Amino acid sequence: MKKVFKFFSVVFLFVIAFMLGVLYKENELKDVLIGLGYKEKELKPVLAKVDTSLPIEGQVKDALKLLLR
Repeated sequence: MKKVFKFFSVVFLFVIAFMLGVLYKENELKDVLIGLGYKEKELKPVLAKVDTSLPIEGQVKDALKLLLR
């Protein structure tokens, strides 16, 4: 029973860490674009289309391409 509890505790912590990492990446991109002068309202549709698996530099490049269309 203890092994099962320990396993699920580790899985739970991994999921939480992953979710926090994803949220941080999304907020980082948003912060960069707001720093460049874009409004949050115009960023919402763009942020949904950007590949968050890219490094932040790639995300910014893709977001700027979408914003300049």
